[in-house]
Order: sequence, then C-alpha cells, then structure tokens
Amino acid sequence: MKFICLLFIFCSYLCAENAFGALSIGVTHVHLKHINRDYSNYDSINQNSSLDFSSQRSAVYFSLKRGAFFADSNVLWHFSLNGSAGANHKNGLYSIGGDAGLGYKMFHGHLMPFVAIGYEGLNIALPYHTNKQFNLWNPVLSIDLFIEIMDNKGISIGFQKGIQSHATIDENKVRFSHNRFNVSLSFYDFSL
Repeated sequence: MKFICLLFIFCSYLCAENAFGALSIGVTHVHLKHINRDYSNYDSINQNSSLDFSSQRSAVYFSLKRGAFFADSNVLWHFSLNGSAGANHKNGLYSIGGDAGLGYKMFHGHLMPFVAIGYEGLNIALPYHTNKQFNLWNPVLSIDLFIEIMDNKGISIGFQKGIQSHATIDENKVRFSHNRFNVSLSFYDFSL
C-alpha cells in the first residue's frame, strides 16, 4: 500500500502539465461469498458450517484520482486511492486500496469510461468470531463510468471484481468471491 501512495505522489509531480484530479464521494455495496475450492481439508472445513459464509455490506465510499491527459488525445491515465467506511453489521465495512488505469474522454468529456487494476484490503466480518479481525487482501479489476451533469461534475458508476481473493481462517485457506458496486458524486478538475 505504501508503494501505491508513493506512485500517487510521484504522479502528482510528474503530471505538472496537462494534469487532472478528481474527488468522488458516494456509497458502495460489497458482496463477499465463500467459494473454497481446496478440498484437501474438506472434512475440517465442513465441520465448521460457519465457513459457508456470505456477506452483503454497504458503506460510504471515497476516491482521489490524479492523472494526466495528452494534449492531442482524449486518452487519460491515472492513479487513484480509494476506500470505504461503514458501521452496518458486525465490524462494519472498512477498506482501502489503490489502482492505476486508463480512461477515455468521449463526447467532449461528457462520458468518461475508465478501466484499472489495483490492490485492495478490506475486513471480513465473520459471524462466529467475536474477538478476531480477518482481512482480505487481493488484486482488483475495476471499471468505472463518469457521466457529466454540468461543468466536470457528475455521477460515477463503478464495478470492482476481486481476483484470487483469499484469507486464512482457523488455519484454513478460504477463497472468496468479492464484488463491489459504487455510485458516487464526482468532481473533476482539468485545469491543474
């Protein structure tokens, strides 16, 4: 995560000309589901029926984006930091991540699709552990669509898919299906 933060700061200095920044604040909905495929410990995993786990949680979402565009092109590249915080269900939903990606300004910037790959960490609120915190660290693939309403302000709609999501729970390596949906108000500034 420190590496992502350093890339974000480096990009801020590198993008002194033709730079842009964006702030997004909204809501996120995460669906985690246990999809263990390791059958070597099948008996011990099945003895604990709590590992048959599914969780749907919502939280406040934020994203800071910094990048550059090329003067004769509508292609954008960016680094972003994002996260979420919420208190519904046990232990809430807390996450932080970073990604790098490309975007394209369509229709004079009224629509801007982005695709990015990054890394994210989030907590897993298991129902049967009252005093332990489990975290899920995994690469993520994100797609995002910014729809301008007026003057570089608009709505962003996004989807994020966890890649090879797994955690160690009760000495078992457990895999998860990890999907995230975001809806946020976004403010872009292309005059930086």
